[in-house]
Amino acid sequence: HLGVNMLSTVALGRALEKRIGTMRMGAWLVVATLLSGTTHCALAFALPDPRYMREHSLGFSGVLFALIVSETWRSNSSRSLFGMVEVPSRYYPLAALVAMQVVVPNVSLLGHLSGLLVGALEYYGGGAGW
Repeated sequence: HLGVNMLSTVALGRALEKRIGTMRMGAWLVVATLLSGTTHCALAFALPDPRYMREHSLGFSGVLFALIVSETWRSNSSRSLFGMVEVPSRYYPLAALVAMQVVVPNVSLLGHLSGLLVGALEYYGGGAGW
C-alpha cells in the first residue's frame, strides 16, 4: 500500500505541479493533508453508524484522492482505470473510489471519500484559478 501511494504521489504530483507551480503544490499538499483528516473525522462523527468512529485511517490516501480530483478535473482526456476501462477524467475519482472499495474492501471508505470531497472543494472553491 505504501509503495502504491508513493508511486501515485510521484505521478499525480508531477502532472499537477507542472500546472499550478511548485509553491502552490507544496501549499496544496499541506492544506489537503489537514483538510482530508478533518473531513474524515467530521464525516465519521456525523454518520449514525458507530463503526465509522472506530475505523482506522492512517496515511496519505485521502490526500492522494484530493490530488486525483485536482489533476483529473483540470484535464479533458479520459483515464485508464487499472488498465481495464477508460473513464472520462471528470468521473475518474469517483470510479477509482468505487473500484478501490470493490477490489480492497477493507480500505478506508471515509478516508478516500474525504480526499475526494477536499479535492472538489479546492476545485470549485477557487483553487482551480491558481
